[in-house]
Amino acid sequence: MAWRGLIQLTVLLLGLSLAGCGGMPATPQTSQATDQPAVWVMSNGWHSDIIVRRADIPPDRIPEITAYPKAQYFAFGWGDALYYPARSPDFEMAIQAIATPTAAVMHLTAFSTTPESYYLKAEVLRLPITAPGLQALIQYIHDGFQRGSNKRALKTGPGLYRDSGFYPATGRFHLFNTCNTWTARGLMRAGLPIGLSRSIQAEALMRELRPIAAGEAPRNSPELRPYYIR
Repeated sequence: MAWRGLIQLTVLLLGLSLAGCGGMPATPQTSQATDQPAVWVMSNGWHSDIIVRRADIPPDRIPEITAYPKAQYFAFGWGDALYYPARSPDFEMAIQAIATPTAAVMHLTAFSTTPESYYLKAEVLRLPITAPGLQALIQYIHDGFQRGSNKRALKTGPGLYRDSGFYPATGRFHLFNTCNTWTARGLMRAGLPIGLSRSIQAEALMRELRPIAAGEAPRNSPELRPYYIR
């Protein structure tokens, strides 16, 4: 029985997002031109990011983006502080990240081309939301950085892309609080009708988001959705 439990745990670990960045490529989605407020979610099959436009971020929110003055889009991904930045993460690091609550980091990526063009090997969904929902989501991302007494979070290391970096983040990473549940909480805060318990895996999250991207109207009141960072 002990071996069976170990095998089940191993399978679960392999299927969960540990905030790694080497998932299976997917067919990019095409943006639809519209004046309605929108955000994007990127999934590489394991990990998900929330993408917002610079033009939608108020001057007093997410001050970390000032390090990238020419960028027009910013992608935010949350994950385990040890596993996520690792260039060669191993199974022991994965077990440590999943087994007990661990410190978290925020990965910030800056770019100016469209999200669909930037993430050619990932699935990118454009999600229409309300204007209040967009600002609630931006506040959620703002609160995800751990700044302490500083005006801006201090960069802890280079990111996974050319113009990117890792920063200390609020919250603790564990089995039921992954990068994908972090993404889901933000979208719930924005008023999108998705479920947190069904969003531990990136593919499960994207299955909930695809109908919304295809035209399903979002909810109008972000206050109806719970907002918390554990």
